Amino acid sequence: MAYRLLKREQDRRLKLAVLDANREEAQDASYQVELATWEWTLADGMEPS
Repeated sequence: MAYRLLKREQDRRLKLAVLDANREEAQDASYQVELATWEWTLADGMEPS
């Protein structure tokens, strides 16, 4: 039982850390430019289904 509680708490903290990192990146203008470039590259040549 204690193991499951510990595991859940670790998972919760990891999710919060990832969310915080994503929020930080979302506010970074240079990251947004890079992301837009990659989104364009990923879609290049793909046919809609």
